[in-house]
Formats: sequence, C-alpha cells, structure tokens
Amino acid sequence: MTGAPTYIQIRPVELPLGEPLPWDLVDKRGVLVLRHGSVLTQDQQVERLLERRVCRERTEADLEATLTPARLSVFEQLSGIRTDLHAGLESLAKAPSGAALAPVLAVASHLRQLAGRHSDALLGALMLEHAAYTEIHPLLVAVISDMLARRAALEEEVRHALCCAALTGNLGMLDLQDTLSRQQAPLDEAQRRAVRDHPEQGFEILRSAGVNDPLWLGMVLNHHARSDGSGYPPGRVSARIEQLTSIIALADNYAAMVLPRAYREGLHAQQAVREIFVQRRLKVGSELVQQFVKELGIYPPGTFVSMKNGDLGLVIRRGEHAANAPVVSCFANAEGVPYASPLFHDTGEAGATVIAGIAPQSELPVPLVRLWGLTR
Repeated sequence: MTGAPTYIQIRPVELPLGEPLPWDLVDKRGVLVLRHGSVLTQDQQVERLLERRVCRERTEADLEATLTPARLSVFEQLSGIRTDLHAGLESLAKAPSGAALAPVLAVASHLRQLAGRHSDALLGALMLEHAAYTEIHPLLVAVISDMLARRAALEEEVRHALCCAALTGNLGMLDLQDTLSRQQAPLDEAQRRAVRDHPEQGFEILRSAGVNDPLWLGMVLNHHARSDGSGYPPGRVSARIEQLTSIIALADNYAAMVLPRAYREGLHAQQAVREIFVQRRLKVGSELVQQFVKELGIYPPGTFVSMKNGDLGLVIRRGEHAANAPVVSCFANAEGVPYASPLFHDTGEAGATVIAGIAPQSELPVPLVRLWGLTR
C-alpha cells in the first residue's frame, strides 16, 4: 500500500517563466492549484503562487539529498559537489536552460545543507582541497556567505538566493577566470572589458535559463556595484541588494587571498583576516567586517598551527567562546613523528595546551575524517 504523498514548499527559482511545470502545484491542504505541464508567462503569476505558499510533491531526488549525508562523509560529499558544480556551470554558460540550471540548484541546496551541519569541516576541507582555484573559489565564497547570512538571521529564501548568487557570480567569465588564475601579467584591454562585462553576461545567462528571482539576479548583476554609483555596471543599487552583495564581496575578497593560484601561494587565513580587518573601511561596512572576524575566528578551520608544547596540529573547529581559542587536532609531536591517533585540544578550556603560532602546511598523516573526529 502506498502512503500519502509528501509535499514541500516551492522555491522562487523552481518557477521559471516559459517552461512547463514538471509537477503539480498544490496548496497547504493538498488541493490542486496548477497541473504539471502548465506554463507561467508573467512575474505576477509567480508572485501570487509564492504568496499562497504552494507546494509540490517530494521527489526521489529530494529524498536522495536527505539520505546522502548518512552514507558519505562531508569530505566525500564536498568532492562530489565540486565536480558537479564545475560541470554544471560550464553547461549552463554554454547552453542556458532550465535543465542546465537544475544541477547548479541541486549543488546550492546540498551545500547549504552541509554548511548548516558541518560548516567547520567544509571550511577546513576547502582550504586543504587540491583542486583548481576556479573550482574551489565559488564554493568557499558560498559557504562563507551562508555562514554570515545565518549569523545575521536572514530569511531562508534570502539565504538560498545568496548562495545561488555566490556560486554563479562569475558565470559570465568562466573561461577568463581560469586564464586569470594562471596569469601573472596585467590584464590586457580585452580582458579588462570582459571583467567589467561579466556581471551583465551572467545576468543574461541566468535569465535565459529561466531564473526570475529578483534577489539572485540582482546580486549577480550588482556584485561589483555600490549604492553610490561606483563600481560596475554603473548605476545605483538598492540598499537591500548592497547589503547582500557586500557579504559576497567580503567572502570573495577573503577567498581570493587565501586560495593558492598557479603562480603563487595563498596567504594563511590569519593574515588574510587581519588584512580584511585593517582595510574594513575600503570595501564594506565596519560592522560586517567585525561580524566576519567573529564568525571565522583568528584561526579558521584548516589552519596549520604549532602548539606551545611543540605539537603540530590542524584547526578543526572555531572556538565557542573566543575568536583566538579554536579546537585543534594534533597529528604529530615536536619531532614531526605522527601520533597513532589525533590528539584533540580545545584551546579555550582552562589549563589546555595553547597555540604558539601558525605552522607551514604539511602532508597530513591521517585522513580528514579522523582529524575531525568523525566516523563518516
């Protein structure tokens, strides 16, 4: 006997204009509102449906997303997310459509799910991942943006749009971004023009794919613009969009500093946090920068440290009570001899071993799952 269907509330990005709906839409009581195959042609139709909080039946793909964490570690999931996002963005840029957009939406939902449960492990893994800059950068920007949005208690739909915008902000210059990640020479005129045009290019690609969420589109179009008319494209932006794009800009600035390129090493996280704090009046508001420092801490996850007793360790969790007192997983002693099992130190506890300073990155003798003390 089959049970009654389970319904989930629709999101704005799941209601593209001009494309047949792939499922029935019902109200909260399960009463049919629109049959699958119906086509929405006006923004007002979408707005009315969202106001009614219409739902769709939960699919096997939705169920798969909820079951995945039980089978794979957060690090294994991140590896899959990275591959899926890279392929999804390339397909979307080449041939915008609702079908090409679907994998990117799936990545956004999966990434936010992980960030809500394993933000420290995600941050650390992204710093340690051996992959191309262009593959890691949007994920790190999206995770940090989501953390700041949660700290600011932004609404669920706003956080989802923010994550989608962070993942697709450079959609209009994917090939160029890959080139620039390996290029030491100054940009030539054609490259400078492409960089200035990429917000508008990304905006048009997303619209062609059926995105009609004004926040998502507005953030992609204006993530390099400011309310005083500076930046690009020229023109003033709303205070709401600027608040959200400031979050993305701050996360983007940090990611650009800490992630290595083909021609240089990245800054260590503590140095990047310090530089962002010193320059806080140049890019975004001081209050946002202060929240950023409080959220990431002085030693963000993924930072290699040496302890006062000489042990070598990796920061695996941010401190609960102080920005400079994280949890460290020590993997080797002062002579560099690996421990049989990692030693965990909450440096915020009274009498605990404390951090002496930043240590150079090194090969880790145990898998990340064990360093984080996770079973999967």
